[in-house]
Amino acid sequence: MYSLRCILFVYKIFCSFLYLCYVCLKVAFVGFVTCTLFLRTRLHPTDEMNGNLYLSCLFFGLVHMMFNGFSELSLLIFRLPVFYKQRDNLFHPAWVWSVASFILRLPYSIVEAVVWSCVVYYTVGFAPGAGR
Repeated sequence: MYSLRCILFVYKIFCSFLYLCYVCLKVAFVGFVTCTLFLRTRLHPTDEMNGNLYLSCLFFGLVHMMFNGFSELSLLIFRLPVFYKQRDNLFHPAWVWSVASFILRLPYSIVEAVVWSCVVYYTVGFAPGAGR
């Protein structure tokens, strides 16, 4: 029984690592597409027309990060019966489940934001050099 638990634990960690790699590759791919759309050679921060291009790139990044989690919405809905059963049996209050879900999702969100920033930030030209 102990070896089965160890195997399941290792399998869960491996699947989590694969999921993290998948998320990083997905965000990096969309970041590279964004870099080709808003390449620094066309953007100059001195006039208003190019300022609109900067703002459109920021808006695209914001919308991408905001709607990136919709693919996991089915997983959340899949876990709802367990949540309702535990809540109805007074195992814990509802806020504990939501805080735990938030804390478990936080590292993935940080990795997504770091990958997006590393790929897009200097290529688009939000900062002229990486050393600044």
